[in-house]
Amino acid sequence: MFSIMGANVCAVPWITELLEQTGRHTILSGFLVVIALATSFAIALAVLVRLPSDYLCASRAEDARRTDGTAGFWAWRISRNLLGAILVVVGAVLSLPAIPGQGLITVLAGILLLDFPGRVRLLRKTLGRPLLLRSINRLRAKFSHPPLIVD
Repeated sequence: MFSIMGANVCAVPWITELLEQTGRHTILSGFLVVIALATSFAIALAVLVRLPSDYLCASRAEDARRTDGTAGFWAWRISRNLLGAILVVVGAVLSLPAIPGQGLITVLAGILLLDFPGRVRLLRKTLGRPLLLRSINRLRAKFSHPPLIVD
């Protein structure tokens, strides 16, 4: 027997077992959320910090359209797009209200990796916002990288 609000209640064994299992699941869920949050933040941080400072410049966009046609080039391009798609999906899930995480930053990191028409224009428009660009450049400065140039 145990007491709830002053009333003695007989503990049914299956209720006690359910409460114990729920506690274990809650701890496991919390641990997985922390791991997912840390992973998404680390990936987004790595992508944003390692970008070349002229990544969003017009001359760089023209150079990116050139292909050399080798198998290594295509393997890199396919794997980069696959990782970008995964980051966009994970970021979209992390953006849901009930799920904690760096959703929008993860989506942005995924978009940086994807190849699609209008991507550079979208990134210039998004990253060209003064508050976001200032935050990214401050983050890049902490890791001794030059600021992003948006023209």
